[in-house]
Amino acid sequence: MQSLPEQISRYRVLGLIGKGGMGIVVKGYDEMLQRTVAIKILSPHLAQDETTVARFLSEARAAASLQHPNIITIYEAGEDKGLYYFVMEFVNGKDLATVLRERGSLSVEETLVIAEQIASALDYAHQRGIIHRDIKASNIMVTVDGLVKVTDFGIARVLGGERFTQTGVLVGTPEYMAPELWEGKEASKASDIYAFGVLVYEMLTGEVPFSGTTPMAVGYKHVHEPIPVERLKGHVSDGIIEALQIALSKFPEQRFQSTGAFVRAMKEEQQRAVPSIVTPALTSPAEQIPSGATSPAISLPTPVAVTKQKPQWLVWFAGLLIVLGLVAIIGGIPVRRWVIERRLEEEIYRALDEGRLVKPVGNNALEIYRKFRREFPNSAIFQRVRRRTLQTVRTEIEEHFDRWYRTSDATNEEWITTRQLCEWAVEMAPYDNRLKAMRQYCYGQLAFRERRYEDAIKAYKEAIKLDPDWALPYNSIGVAYIRQKNWTKVLEWCSQAKRRDSDWVFPYFNMGWAFYNLKRYDEAEQEYEKAAELNPDRPTIYCHLSCIYEKQGYLLDSLEMAGKAMEIAQRNPKRWETQIKDLQKRIKRLQRKVGFYDIEVIDE
Repeated sequence: MQSLPEQISRYRVLGLIGKGGMGIVVKGYDEMLQRTVAIKILSPHLAQDETTVARFLSEARAAASLQHPNIITIYEAGEDKGLYYFVMEFVNGKDLATVLRERGSLSVEETLVIAEQIASALDYAHQRGIIHRDIKASNIMVTVDGLVKVTDFGIARVLGGERFTQTGVLVGTPEYMAPELWEGKEASKASDIYAFGVLVYEMLTGEVPFSGTTPMAVGYKHVHEPIPVERLKGHVSDGIIEALQIALSKFPEQRFQSTGAFVRAMKEEQQRAVPSIVTPALTSPAEQIPSGATSPAISLPTPVAVTKQKPQWLVWFAGLLIVLGLVAIIGGIPVRRWVIERRLEEEIYRALDEGRLVKPVGNNALEIYRKFRREFPNSAIFQRVRRRTLQTVRTEIEEHFDRWYRTSDATNEEWITTRQLCEWAVEMAPYDNRLKAMRQYCYGQLAFRERRYEDAIKAYKEAIKLDPDWALPYNSIGVAYIRQKNWTKVLEWCSQAKRRDSDWVFPYFNMGWAFYNLKRYDEAEQEYEKAAELNPDRPTIYCHLSCIYEKQGYLLDSLEMAGKAMEIAQRNPKRWETQIKDLQKRIKRLQRKVGFYDIEVIDE
């Protein structure tokens, strides 16, 4: 038996939740974010096989790519001391198999509530090309609040992605496998729909339609035997039985086109089957026959005093008030919870719309979000809030980086704010490598501004590992080496930035400066000329060209470039204030060297 580690990365292991074919699931505690999580750990002996590790990580990727309130949320995956693991939300509840063992079976109404949520999750996954391949009761979690979560994408297949099973090898749980799978065909949306039909049958009857002593015996029944509907008769309507038979058809093309269509068909049949509520007629006591009494064969009409009946609408209104009263008494807690959730939803949307993302302290969207997550982590409303919040935060981050990419202009305070936003975004979308790369870049920028250049370079390299095609961190490593005057390294890293974005001005600018300091003036001139072509409105480019021409002895050309730099800088004197002062000194010095003073110098 696999022993439990005491600690995995930053997670303290609290105890065993369950065991599966690929490893164990433990309850853990995230010491950084202070929340309870579930951790799936690959068995050490399986970790020796590359294919098994790839399949294990495929589960994490498949589930992490699906952001849906009825699909388990994946937070992180990794390896620690030889253990491969991934971290997911901890669901406070039971799996559906346990519920069925305790209850035996469920009512039609209960089945439809659960089935509707599973169908929503499966349709969402199918629309994104992901086939679950192992829908069964033990892979469905039901929280104490009644929220359903589909789990265990361990053998999920991403359409068009890698395959980790050989042709002819059966994958799945025999009792839930569609007939075509037993015939060696590939899993598809239709086979998931069949497994979902088996699960609905199991909820209604307490047992799967086909079982046997061996997998092949079960498979034979799936392929050849009709669905045993006699277990359903008398418990559900004929319309629901018919819907189940369609979902469990032996032929994939004859099944429902989606799990949602199957559930809708069952709901419509259930609504037809439930009789309308009939209000009993009001009678006087003289008209009532006592229980057990027999009505005489012949009886004379009994005179009855004429009374004025209350209007029928008043009776219905009184009944409605009684029902609402019962709901308020019985369901008071859920109602209060719903009100709190909606209030939090409105608060965070207002904060997002007003731009209060991480400021001011005590009244910002981040604090409201974390409060919401702490109190109602499994709420459907929270999942909706998380999606919209992630979209807003991601947009804000991308706008900051776009400005930086174009202008190389941002304050330290702006980088601190962007780092906070990146950390928040990664918390919401832990498998988005682009967001994680941006977070690492923020760490690098803050270290660079504190003149911790080696720390900055390390952070930039981590960003590159996460997003190797992103030009920005390559260039920033070059800038850090400029500060260290390691010109060879500047050329090495900025040239890599150029290869990833040949239309970006700053790698050319930085390489030009490196060539200048290496006294390779012709190459420096080429880099600056390309930079000027890409961004003709940046005065520092022409200032550096002026320096190159002066070193080469072309004083008039140097003076011309300095004048052009001054002309451009004066268009935005606030931004280029320091450069304007330096250019004024440079122009006067060059005029003295040339020997004349009739070139107009633009003063402030």
